[in-house]
Amino acid sequence: MPYGSQTLWPDHCVQGSQGAELHRDLQLPQAELILRKGFRRAIDSYSAFFENDRTTATGLAGYLRERNLTRVFLAGLAYDYCVGYSALDARRLGFDAIILRDACRAST
Repeated sequence: MPYGSQTLWPDHCVQGSQGAELHRDLQLPQAELILRKGFRRAIDSYSAFFENDRTTATGLAGYLRERNLTRVFLAGLAYDYCVGYSALDARRLGFDAIILRDACRAST
């Protein structure tokens, strides 16, 4: 890719598919934002803050700053990719980043 090497993954979390749905037992009564990412065909997307070109922001940092939030808690299946990239970007942007390791899985 123009911004660097790309890792090819099997299709997953495709918008509108069952794999992209939130788990039916997940309760989010106070959720104000569900961030959609990875929908740009020309750019990979690991971080919740930036696409992999490192310049296309998702808007999450601005959303958090407008609400005076300074700390993020991260969990997900891809500890060593999406969760890890998000944590590094959160720190780089000045947020405290806490990874909930028991709610993550690393690839093997």
